[in-house]
Amino acid sequence: KLAKTSIRNPFYGKKSKKLAHLAKNNQRRIENLEKVEKPYEKKSLKLRNSFNLKEGKNFIKVLNLDVIREERLLVSGLSLTISTGDKVALIGDNGVGKTNSIEAIMCAKAPVVTRSENLEIAYFHQDLSQLDDSKNLLENILNGSLESEQTARDFLGAFGIRRDKVFQKTISLSGGEKIKLALIKTLLS
Repeated sequence: KLAKTSIRNPFYGKKSKKLAHLAKNNQRRIENLEKVEKPYEKKSLKLRNSFNLKEGKNFIKVLNLDVIREERLLVSGLSLTISTGDKVALIGDNGVGKTNSIEAIMCAKAPVVTRSENLEIAYFHQDLSQLDDSKNLLENILNGSLESEQTARDFLGAFGIRRDKVFQKTISLSGGEKIKLALIKTLLS
């Protein structure tokens, strides 16, 4: 029988020790690395289906509209004209009929309310009734949208809703997130 003899070469022993030390240091560095998200590119948001009305043209006109709720007259003889480019604020105390006035304008027909030709009006309901809790965020946005899925995703991303979160069910959102979603839905409809 031949006896096994181990012959150690000092050159390879030093190299092996150095490699083991480097591997240990690299492993420690990997463990201490912070996870870095892919940089977010800010995109300019554009609606391809936005309508083009000339500045100053009447957008909506209301003549002598009575706003009634539960057989109670809230506003009598409401008349107003909103032109393209106008900024309008409806201000008043709680319960005086602001929401009911908007809803009455939305539902009223000519001659009381006239709108620009082919004009559709989107309305942000404060009760968030425009959202379907059984659908995910992207489905909610695309339902009734005039825009593409990519535009919907761009708008969701601009509001901080990114990647797989768009497939989350709407019912699981917080109140603030539902408001964001309803606002995006209104903008894209």
